[in-house]
Amino acid sequence: MPIEEALSSTMLRDRPEVTWKYLWEIAEKCRTTLPNRCHEILTNWQKHTPNTWILTQNVDGLHTKAGSQKVIEIHGRAATLRCVHCPFHTDGNRFLHDERRYHSPHVPKCPDCGHVLRPDVVLFGEDLPRRALKALEQLAEDGVDLVMSIGTSSLFPYITAPMQLAHAAGIPTVEINLEETEATPFARHILRMPCTEALESLTNNANFILPNHADND
Repeated sequence: MPIEEALSSTMLRDRPEVTWKYLWEIAEKCRTTLPNRCHEILTNWQKHTPNTWILTQNVDGLHTKAGSQKVIEIHGRAATLRCVHCPFHTDGNRFLHDERRYHSPHVPKCPDCGHVLRPDVVLFGEDLPRRALKALEQLAEDGVDLVMSIGTSSLFPYITAPMQLAHAAGIPTVEINLEETEATPFARHILRMPCTEALESLTNNANFILPNHADND
């Protein structure tokens, strides 16, 4: 079954056991994954430049775990569970991963009303969260000095949009990626190198020169 079908709002409604089969696997990965060096570097950047914002399509919450404060999670966060019927919500890690629940990949039910619980993330076929969109719109209205695309495939238009808008406005843009993406045409500077290596170089080397798009093959 395609992942787009299994993790869709329709499948969750009609066959929640199928959606939760995949959600349990995602929950385990999120539970055991820790922030990496890239997360730490971006957190340090925010400490030294408080107006730095992070837009992420990941749902693992690792930017927040690393200490970043200004994070727009455009696809939500898997660590929060909410009921599909009533206002109940809870810490998913605590609810799902105690010894009694974790080894039984069942469909978790709301303790208040008995309906299905779901992670507070955007499933296929659903709209983006309003709060995240408003934060992104406000950031665009306030204006930025630099936009960086770091290690993202840029498959979604709203992920590429900040690069595209900044490029059109003459604002410097940087892409850090080993491969060409949909954001590449809007990047003034391109670093074809691993994210950690690129961020370390930008952080530690004052003489590090960003290659212009026109000079980059």
